[in-house]
Amino acid sequence: MKQNRILIVDGYNVINDWKKLSAAGMENLASARDMLIEELSEYGAFTGTSIEIVFDAYRNRSKMAKMQEINNVKVFYTKVHQTADSYIEKRTAELAASRKNIVTVATSDGAEQQFILGKGASRMSSRELRLEMDRAKRKIASKIRVKEKAKSFLADSLDREILDALDKWGKK
Repeated sequence: MKQNRILIVDGYNVINDWKKLSAAGMENLASARDMLIEELSEYGAFTGTSIEIVFDAYRNRSKMAKMQEINNVKVFYTKVHQTADSYIEKRTAELAASRKNIVTVATSDGAEQQFILGKGASRMSSRELRLEMDRAKRKIASKIRVKEKAKSFLADSLDREILDALDKWGKK
Protein backbone atom coordinates (compact mmCIF):
# COMPACT_ATOMS: atom_id res chain seq x y z
CA MET A 1 0.00 0.00 0.00
CA LYS A 2 1.43 3.35 -1.09
CA GLN A 3 1.26 5.95 1.64
CA ASN A 4 0.75 9.67 1.17
CA ARG A 5 3.24 11.91 2.95
CA ILE A 6 1.52 15.10 4.10
CA LEU A 7 3.14 18.07 5.81
CA ILE A 8 0.83 20.54 7.54
CA VAL A 9 2.53 23.83 8.38
CA ASP A 10 1.41 26.36 11.00
CA GLY A 11 2.09 29.30 8.69
CA TYR A 12 2.42 32.26 11.03
CA ASN A 13 4.26 30.17 13.62
CA VAL A 14 6.93 29.37 11.02
CA ILE A 15 7.03 32.92 9.66
CA ASN A 16 7.58 34.31 13.15
CA ASP A 17 10.29 31.73 13.88
CA TRP A 18 12.40 32.08 10.72
CA LYS A 19 14.52 35.25 10.75
CA LYS A 20 14.30 35.90 7.00
CA LEU A 21 10.51 35.49 6.93
CA SER A 22 10.01 37.38 10.17
CA ALA A 23 11.95 40.35 8.81
CA ALA A 24 9.98 40.21 5.55
CA GLY A 25 6.74 39.99 7.53
CA MET A 26 7.56 43.21 9.36
CA GLU A 27 7.63 44.96 6.00
CA ASN A 28 4.84 43.09 4.25
CA LEU A 29 3.06 40.04 5.67
CA ALA A 30 1.78 38.94 2.25
CA SER A 31 5.36 38.87 0.98
CA ALA A 32 6.44 36.66 3.89
CA ARG A 33 3.55 34.28 3.18
CA ASP A 34 4.49 34.13 -0.49
CA MET A 35 8.13 33.39 0.38
CA LEU A 36 7.07 30.55 2.68
CA ILE A 37 4.72 29.10 0.06
CA GLU A 38 7.46 29.22 -2.59
CA GLU A 39 10.04 27.50 -0.38
CA LEU A 40 7.58 24.81 0.70
CA SER A 41 6.51 24.28 -2.91
CA GLU A 42 10.10 23.49 -3.89
CA TYR A 43 10.50 21.21 -0.89
CA GLY A 44 7.28 19.36 -1.68
CA ALA A 45 8.24 18.89 -5.32
CA PHE A 46 11.64 17.49 -4.38
CA THR A 47 10.46 15.17 -1.60
CA GLY A 48 7.09 14.13 -3.04
CA THR A 49 5.36 15.41 0.09
CA SER A 50 1.94 17.06 -0.12
CA ILE A 51 2.14 20.45 1.57
CA GLU A 52 -0.67 22.22 3.40
CA ILE A 53 -0.10 25.61 5.05
CA VAL A 54 -2.62 27.02 7.51
CA PHE A 55 -2.95 30.72 8.32
CA ASP A 56 -5.37 32.39 10.70
CA ALA A 57 -8.16 34.27 8.91
CA TYR A 58 -6.77 36.97 6.65
CA ARG A 59 -9.13 39.21 4.75
CA ASN A 60 -11.59 36.42 5.25
CA ARG A 61 -14.51 37.63 7.29
CA SER A 62 -16.83 34.85 6.21
CA LYS A 63 -17.95 31.93 8.29
CA MET A 64 -16.26 29.59 5.81
CA ALA A 65 -12.59 28.70 5.69
CA LYS A 66 -10.86 29.60 2.44
CA MET A 67 -8.53 27.30 0.50
CA GLN A 68 -6.44 28.04 -2.55
CA GLU A 69 -3.80 26.00 -4.30
CA ILE A 70 -0.59 27.78 -5.21
CA ASN A 71 2.25 25.87 -6.93
CA ASN A 72 0.90 22.53 -5.68
CA VAL A 73 0.67 23.82 -2.10
CA LYS A 74 -2.73 23.93 -0.44
CA VAL A 75 -3.05 27.19 1.46
CA PHE A 76 -5.82 27.36 4.05
CA TYR A 77 -7.12 30.52 5.71
CA THR A 78 -9.33 29.81 8.69
CA LYS A 79 -12.82 31.21 9.02
CA VAL A 80 -13.39 34.24 11.18
CA HIS A 81 -12.92 33.53 14.92
CA GLN A 82 -11.16 30.21 14.20
CA THR A 83 -7.51 29.77 15.09
CA ALA A 84 -4.99 28.06 12.87
CA ASP A 85 -4.36 25.69 15.79
CA SER A 86 -7.96 24.48 15.91
CA TYR A 87 -8.00 24.05 12.13
CA ILE A 88 -4.72 22.11 12.22
CA GLU A 89 -6.03 19.88 15.00
CA LYS A 90 -9.15 19.03 13.03
CA ARG A 91 -7.25 18.52 9.76
CA THR A 92 -4.61 16.36 11.46
CA ALA A 93 -7.27 14.16 13.05
CA GLU A 94 -9.00 13.71 9.65
CA LEU A 95 -5.83 12.86 7.76
CA ALA A 96 -4.15 10.73 10.42
CA ALA A 97 -7.27 8.57 10.76
CA SER A 98 -6.36 6.90 7.46
CA ARG A 99 -3.50 4.43 7.43
CA LYS A 100 -2.74 5.62 3.91
CA ASN A 101 -1.45 8.93 5.26
CA ILE A 102 1.81 9.75 7.02
CA VAL A 103 1.09 13.14 8.57
CA THR A 104 3.67 15.54 9.99
CA VAL A 105 2.82 18.95 11.44
CA ALA A 106 5.40 21.74 11.60
CA THR A 107 4.80 24.05 14.56
CA SER A 108 6.74 25.18 17.61
CA ASP A 109 3.57 25.41 19.70
CA GLY A 110 4.04 22.88 22.53
CA ALA A 111 0.34 22.28 23.21
CA GLU A 112 -0.26 21.78 19.49
CA GLN A 113 2.58 19.26 19.32
CA GLN A 114 1.04 17.20 22.15
CA PHE A 115 -2.33 17.07 20.37
CA ILE A 116 -0.67 16.06 17.11
CA LEU A 117 1.23 13.21 18.72
CA GLY A 118 -1.97 12.04 20.41
CA LYS A 119 -3.66 11.73 17.02
CA GLY A 120 -0.87 9.56 15.61
CA ALA A 121 0.86 12.20 13.54
CA SER A 122 4.49 13.30 13.76
CA ARG A 123 5.60 16.75 14.70
CA MET A 124 8.56 18.94 13.93
CA SER A 125 9.42 22.38 15.22
CA SER A 126 9.76 25.36 12.92
CA ARG A 127 13.52 25.13 13.39
CA GLU A 128 13.54 21.43 12.45
CA LEU A 129 11.54 22.26 9.32
CA ARG A 130 14.14 24.89 8.36
CA LEU A 131 16.95 22.35 8.84
CA GLU A 132 15.07 19.70 6.83
CA MET A 133 14.45 22.14 3.99
CA ASP A 134 18.12 23.20 4.01
CA ARG A 135 19.13 19.51 3.73
CA ALA A 136 16.78 19.10 0.77
CA LYS A 137 18.28 22.18 -0.93
CA ARG A 138 21.78 20.77 -0.51
CA LYS A 139 20.65 17.46 -2.05
CA ILE A 140 19.10 19.31 -4.99
CA ALA A 141 22.31 21.30 -5.54
CA SER A 142 24.37 18.11 -5.34
CA LYS A 143 22.19 16.34 -7.91
CA ILE A 144 22.49 19.33 -10.25
CA ARG A 145 26.30 19.31 -9.93
CA VAL A 146 26.42 15.57 -10.66
CA LYS A 147 24.24 15.99 -13.75
CA GLU A 148 26.34 18.91 -15.00
CA LYS A 149 29.53 16.88 -14.60
CA ALA A 150 27.93 13.95 -16.41
CA LYS A 151 27.25 16.06 -19.49
CA SER A 152 29.66 14.98 -22.13
CA PHE A 153 30.72 17.15 -25.00
CA LEU A 154 32.70 15.97 -27.99
CA ALA A 155 35.23 18.72 -27.37
CA ASP A 156 35.91 17.31 -23.90
CA SER A 157 37.11 14.00 -25.35
CA LEU A 158 39.31 15.36 -28.18
CA ASP A 159 42.96 16.23 -27.73
CA ARG A 160 44.28 19.74 -28.28
CA GLU A 161 45.76 19.01 -31.78
CA ILE A 162 42.43 17.86 -33.19
CA LEU A 163 40.57 20.80 -31.62
CA ASP A 164 43.05 23.26 -33.15
CA ALA A 165 42.71 21.61 -36.56
CA LEU A 166 38.90 21.72 -36.36
CA ASP A 167 39.05 25.36 -35.26
CA LYS A 168 41.24 26.31 -38.26
CA TRP A 169 38.98 24.33 -40.60
CA GLY A 170 35.89 26.13 -39.23
CA LYS A 171 37.47 29.53 -39.86
CA LYS A 172 38.09 28.76 -43.58
